[in-house]
Amino acid sequence: MKRNKFLFGFIFTAILSLMMGSCSKEDNVPETTEPRLESLGIADNTKTAVNQSVVFNPSLSSENTDVSYSWVVNGEKTSDQKNYTFTPSSAGTYTIALTVTNSAGSDTQEITIAVYQYLGGLYIINEGTATGTLNYYDPESETFAPQVYSSLNEGKTLGITSQYGTFWNGRIYIVSKDTRPLIGIDAMTLKECAALEGINNARSFCGINETTGILSTASGAYRVTLDPMVLGSLLPGTEETECRDLLFVNGTLFVISKEKGLLIYDTNNDFELKKTVADVQIGLAQTPDGNVWTVKNDNILLKVNPETLETEETTLPNGITIPNNWGVWRSSPFCAAHKENALYFFNYSNGEWGDVNSIYKYKVGDIGSLNAAFATSSQSDDNFYGTFRIDPETDDLYVTSIQSGWGENSKNNRLLVFDGETGAENNRYTYDTQNYWFPSFILFNMQ
Repeated sequence: MKRNKFLFGFIFTAILSLMMGSCSKEDNVPETTEPRLESLGIADNTKTAVNQSVVFNPSLSSENTDVSYSWVVNGEKTSDQKNYTFTPSSAGTYTIALTVTNSAGSDTQEITIAVYQYLGGLYIINEGTATGTLNYYDPESETFAPQVYSSLNEGKTLGITSQYGTFWNGRIYIVSKDTRPLIGIDAMTLKECAALEGINNARSFCGINETTGILSTASGAYRVTLDPMVLGSLLPGTEETECRDLLFVNGTLFVISKEKGLLIYDTNNDFELKKTVADVQIGLAQTPDGNVWTVKNDNILLKVNPETLETEETTLPNGITIPNNWGVWRSSPFCAAHKENALYFFNYSNGEWGDVNSIYKYKVGDIGSLNAAFATSSQSDDNFYGTFRIDPETDDLYVTSIQSGWGENSKNNRLLVFDGETGAENNRYTYDTQNYWFPSFILFNMQ
């Protein structure tokens, strides 16, 4: 009996010890806390392009081993994995949300991603053969996509002889001479938003505000309501006069008229005509110092202070001319650098229809900079066709060219890149040899 009592006491003590040890371990178990998202690994308002992948690597404020994940894109669940790869197949705005959950609660974070049909690179507007066309080219990847407007707008075309384009308020506006003179395209999706009918011989366009733009034509410069797109009244002084280049600077609008020269308007005072400068024929550009430049009488650079409207003239050296091309209008080959106070232009000393394969650069205040061509093609058979434009990020010059000689030669479509500081030919691309595009205008894809 004594032995049994001893044995029972031993067993009871052991069980009690185990129970106390167990309770002690349970007391030390950390309490489960709600998960907290620190980041999705991608910044809000990120921009990407169709078919380009964006990888999300979320991070939590503390380690939680029992967390579940739920990814939702535009209201539709797409994944339950921690990391998520988003590869959009179409352009548009996407809201991407992640919810993390455990037994203690949940947390949600969301961001917006803007998906563009094309990101970076440049658009090339073409005169075309039947109607104008819009091509896309990315020099970095040497990716060429032809007719991107018509491929994304079934059954629709640009107007006849497309000559100009610009970004304004989230849209790309393309101007053609006839049929569909002005078209507004969503810059993200390239889908047509608005189109203007009922007038021909359009030249150029510039936006004034969210609701109003100006369209220059062979019959004057018109106000245009943008949404819906409706042709409005003529600007005073442009009645029965052919107009071309436009430039809008801080409430001041510059318009070039064939018969009257440079017309300057106050857009804050119902487009009051403030000043006229006779004999101005071609080109409008603004240098980084704020001054506006144009060309007078083929051989004079005219500087205009956009605030005071005071003018100053610089005569070009002998042998350098920038004649107007009113006969068969094209966008003016006359540009300003974005970083340096400098102007670039074609020298038409051999006549407007002669092959051009060099560009002149005027460093403001240094007439000696015009003693020789600044940039010249490395191939003698280049014919700089259309105009050229300056990369707003690098100040390099991008020039479209076709092979001289016309006929089949015009199918050799080239893009040349010149260093904006030295004039060296940095790159050249033959982006198509099968089609008559007749490139007219370069539009950098800057969102």
